Amino acid sequence: MIGKVTELFKRHPEQFATVGLFLICYIFFFHQLGDYPLLDVDETRYASMAREILDKSGWLTISLNYEPFFEKPPLYFWLLALSYMLFGKVSEFAARFPIALIATFITLYTYHLGKTIISRVFGLISALILVSSIQFLMLSHIAILDLILSAFIASTIYSGLLAFFAEDKYKKYYWWSAYFFSALAVLAKGLPGVVISFAVLGVAAIQANKLKEMLKPINILPGMLIFFATILPWHVLMYQEHGMAFINEYFIKHHFARFINSENLGRKEPVYFFIPVFIVGFFPWIFSFIAYLISSIKDIFNNLKRNNTFKNIKEIISPCAKIELFLCLITSYFLFTFMFFSAASTKLPTYILPLFPAVSMLTGYYWYKYIAEGKNKAGIKASVYLQTILCFIAVAVGLFIVPKFVHKILIDISVLKDQVCTWFIVVPLFSLIFLHLNKRIHLFATQVVFMAGVLFITLNQVLPIVYHGGQKELVDYAHYVRNVKNSQLITFNYGVRPSTLWAYSNKVHWVVAPDLDKLESLLKSSKSSFVILKNKTIKDISKNINYKVIKKGVKYSLVASVSVVKKQ
Repeated sequence: MIGKVTELFKRHPEQFATVGLFLICYIFFFHQLGDYPLLDVDETRYASMAREILDKSGWLTISLNYEPFFEKPPLYFWLLALSYMLFGKVSEFAARFPIALIATFITLYTYHLGKTIISRVFGLISALILVSSIQFLMLSHIAILDLILSAFIASTIYSGLLAFFAEDKYKKYYWWSAYFFSALAVLAKGLPGVVISFAVLGVAAIQANKLKEMLKPINILPGMLIFFATILPWHVLMYQEHGMAFINEYFIKHHFARFINSENLGRKEPVYFFIPVFIVGFFPWIFSFIAYLISSIKDIFNNLKRNNTFKNIKEIISPCAKIELFLCLITSYFLFTFMFFSAASTKLPTYILPLFPAVSMLTGYYWYKYIAEGKNKAGIKASVYLQTILCFIAVAVGLFIVPKFVHKILIDISVLKDQVCTWFIVVPLFSLIFLHLNKRIHLFATQVVFMAGVLFITLNQVLPIVYHGGQKELVDYAHYVRNVKNSQLITFNYGVRPSTLWAYSNKVHWVVAPDLDKLESLLKSSKSSFVILKNKTIKDISKNINYKVIKKGVKYSLVASVSVVKKQ
């Protein structure tokens, strides 16, 4: 039986590889996708905005809390609204389905690029590294914008790179697809989508001596037509509808000012901010990537030493073969993307995601040489040992340090502790065994399986802890008020938490400051008024408002207004 399966695999390797990748994508992206609540802040916000498209029957002006929202372009919200229509209801699964679908697409495109340029095995390895890197994996389960931007930036660059290596009769089609994907990136998150993509491709074209090809009229003119035909209609209609208010908010504040000065957004970070973010986000492959970097630097200096000169460094490192050229171009992709986001004033941990396809292919080549040719043994060995040590440290923390703080956690974490300790011991031990036995494919597979377990633990144990850290109370209170006829919901004196909007399914009055005058004004409405506020804030309103406590939780309370007491 095993022999027949092996023979069938040899005769149909492409079909097996594709089916296998789809199965991996289902396990890593779609399984349990709707089994956990939407999380504050961005996920509940974006999912609610997509629902408002259907509530208002309007697809042009995106709204948040039923007020125009000019900060982001519309593509992602359109996709979410279409997903709601496809599944016939607004749900957690429908809200996350588009992001899982896009994650699957870029995984398959990574495989296609690697297979086309080097080999099927390299494509599979690179795709699996991307799938199982922790930041890409986690963001594929959260309905926010970063993964869709990353996927379309990567798709633009992939199409351009394929054009460099394709036969002449196919080149124009790859270039046209690059322009289309860059347009989708713009509609997903604005100008960074096209700036990053074509800056990388411009540098790559110079390196590959393909700049003239890139600028050929047959490539660029239809490509520009595709690009502008895709992005202009929405932008023009928005300007016609809202005038300079749209220009000032969308372009000036949230594109140019965001890149240059983030003081007003509260997101200013130092230039080295993304280094630790990347190190953590690319776990468990970060150790292999560091080994790859060390190996590459050694190769460069060995070449310099052999040529005994620093004058001809360009000639020494210039690629002379297809694979070397490809790796050089992917390195430029990685470096430019990293430097672009590091130079930007506004920084959030999720912004660095667009470089993950590039670094997955660089790390994938290092593992490919190890699996296919037995090279890089020292680097792989060191990376496995480092990962094992880190896992054992995590277990020690879970066993001896976390129990001291269990009483401060809102829910029981004993199951989480047991699962983490077991998984972080058993799987690394298997890695060490396969390393010792020189089972190279088994060793690589163990890393992927390890991340499948990390995902399972996160979805079933970690996210509930996050959700119970206050958000569940907000959702329960909003559900309560939603069932009261002719009511209004107010949140007072804490930041905007869109989970209330998601659960209430109607306009929420967010009073983020301790503005008692605004609160009183809202309470004078003829509607039944309910206020969600932090427990410690209740005493601040007691002198101004007659109220009764409807529900009281660990962190938040829901109060109902009886009347507004006139100020003395």
